[in-house]
Amino acid sequence: MRFRRLAAVGVALAIGCGASTLAATPASADGYCGKVLTGGWSEVKKNADGSAWHPMYPMSWGGQVDTAAELVLWAKKSGDGADLLIQFRNLRANSKTGVIGKVGRSQDAQDLGITGTIGAAPNGAWCSTAVHAPSSTGTYIYSSLLYYVNGVPFGAGLDGLIRVYYA
Repeated sequence: MRFRRLAAVGVALAIGCGASTLAATPASADGYCGKVLTGGWSEVKKNADGSAWHPMYPMSWGGQVDTAAELVLWAKKSGDGADLLIQFRNLRANSKTGVIGKVGRSQDAQDLGITGTIGAAPNGAWCSTAVHAPSSTGTYIYSSLLYYVNGVPFGAGLDGLIRVYYA
């Protein structure tokens, strides 16, 4: 299994415009948010080819998967495309230390947000600043979530050109 599951440019993720609104608070200015978002935000569930998009769980360099956190992509229909944001969720307490998450429009950037925590499990979450992705061109998003559990480093990332289409 690769550390960065979606490192290829041209990743196209799709969601239908009939997606329902979820119950909780939207992303706030400081990045903290609920595990689910309201206001038209929908968790991206499908790839452009219609196949299921699976949650991204951090893994160690040795390939051990940690399901105590996940990286999620959210989208909201907006003009000629969609607004996108990255969410880091803390699903289960497991002594995470040294948590660092970054989201940016270029590799290793943090212009869309940086956090040193993802909130308390099981409902803790942090959301990046939203960025617009025109359906014709998409936008580049680079994200990484890194932390340690009992001295073992775990990480996950979503990198590349993101395009969201609405039916």
